[in-house]
Amino acid sequence: EIFGDQLEIREWIFNDLPSDNFSIQNAIILKRCLKYCVCIDPQYQANKWLKNQQAPNELITLNYNDSKFVNELEMGIKFGRPVLVENIGNKLDLVLHPICRKEYVSDGNNNSVNLFLFVSS
Repeated sequence: EIFGDQLEIREWIFNDLPSDNFSIQNAIILKRCLKYCVCIDPQYQANKWLKNQQAPNELITLNYNDSKFVNELEMGIKFGRPVLVENIGNKLDLVLHPICRKEYVSDGNNNSVNLFLFVSS
């Protein structure tokens, strides 16, 4: 009630967020959090809501095991589009570390992030 805007919460529920207090509190945390969030979502409710919420912003949905994962991630970052990474598992790939840590490099008016791809032979 303190951090949530009732109008915004109604819109979230309209976009398939479950109306229980736990889901609403988690959505508020996602909205207000300054860091990137990892959702444990066994019923795919948050996943469905996030996809509906970010559809107007041309959300890029990536599967962690996709062969084009790094290329699509790079394009999403390059063009400022939201990216949802699914099926992460127990360990975070090293390519995501600079993003999650917000290790941005400033070059004049531009910010960038260095993605490192490690290939094992």
